[in-house]
Amino acid sequence: MRLIDADSLKEKMATTLEVLKGIFPPGEQEIHLIAAFDTVRQMADDCRTIDAVPVVRCRDCKWHDGIRCFRWNSVIVTRFDDFCSEGERKDDE
Repeated sequence: MRLIDADSLKEKMATTLEVLKGIFPPGEQEIHLIAAFDTVRQMADDCRTIDAVPVVRCRDCKWHDGIRCFRWNSVIVTRFDDFCSEGERKDDE
């Protein structure tokens, strides 16, 4: 599964549709093109929304020294792709 910005997709589709309208002469092709874009736009609206939040990976965290996490006053060995709810970016200092 991939998370995307559905609103951004809809904006790009609207822009593309305007460009395509300028290419095709008015008529049956344009009607089908508009119907197809409207269908995809509706499908994007109908997709379920995932509650996603940004995370700080251990490799980017100020509490991580490359091997261990010092956030909890104990030494916990972590991998670079690990993360926790208490992570803070190194550049936020």
